[in-house]
Order: sequence, then structure tokens, then C-alpha cells
Amino acid sequence: MLFKTTRMDFADLYRAIQRITPASGLEAVLDVVEANNTVYAVLENLGGTPLEQWLENRPAPVQAEEACAMLRRCLRAWRPCTRQLVHRGICPENIRVMSDGRCRLAGYATVGLRTAGSGLHEQLYEGYSAPEQYTTAEFEGRYTDEYSLAAVFYRMVCGQAPMPAAQRVVSDS
Repeated sequence: MLFKTTRMDFADLYRAIQRITPASGLEAVLDVVEANNTVYAVLENLGGTPLEQWLENRPAPVQAEEACAMLRRCLRAWRPCTRQLVHRGICPENIRVMSDGRCRLAGYATVGLRTAGSGLHEQLYEGYSAPEQYTTAEFEGRYTDEYSLAAVFYRMVCGQAPMPAAQRVVSDS
């Protein structure tokens, strides 16, 4: 039952993203194919450099204005999605810095993959995943992605990863 539900969630997610791409700030979904009792998503090859790697190669943190300019395209492209989708995986690993310095968002996944306790081997991003992603009992909404975006911005301008959500719940200085 979990496999069937996850497969359906995957197909629904990638078809929804396919309808809105190619948006210039998102990794485009080129096709969604159901075969062999599974679902495949064909994605464009973005190229570019993962934001985390790009940041590690910089001698200093990014100025706030530059960080805003870099992220603006992917934020504007994701905004229409937030009415029906929650990314749940926005982090420097899933943002690519293109040759023009602007960023594009990738790394889509189903809710089960990005929520602890869902029955799947979850893929959470320490410091970037919102507190509600650590339990299936919490509601997730647009604010889940807003938390992650704020954490990415923090990483860019402060030069260090934010404290993981589980630690922040206990003690946040």
C-alpha cells in the first residue's frame, strides 16, 4: 500500500511541476512516464554549481543584496506552486548557481520522503528542514518552504549553516 501511494504521489507531484515548467527559476520536468509498475520523471540537466559548493569556494559571505538578487528568480518561479505544492527540500544542495550568477531550484520530492516517520527513508536537510518535517503529526504548508528559504538566506549572508530545527526547538540563542 505504501508503494502504491508513494508512486501516485510522485506522479501527481511531477505532473503538477511539469504543467508550470519551464519556469526560468525551476528545474524543468520534461516528461512523466508510467511503466514497469513505477513512475519515471525526466528532468532537464540544469548544469551550474550546487549553491553549497559555490558558497564553500567563496572567501567571504554573500552581501544581503547579492543573495536576494541570486535567489529572486527561483523564488518567483516557485511562488505559483505554493498554492498547491510544498517543496520541503529547499536547501543549498537543491539550488544551482548558473553561469549568470542567478539560482534555479531543483530537488523535488514527495511529502513522505521529506517527513520523518512516514514509513519511507526520509531525506531531511539538517539546518534547512522545518520543525514540522520531523513528525507526521504536524501540518505542513507554505511556511515550511519559507522556513527553508530563510535558512538558505542565513547560510548565504552569515557564512555558516543554521542550527538544526530539532536543536532550535530545545534551545535557540
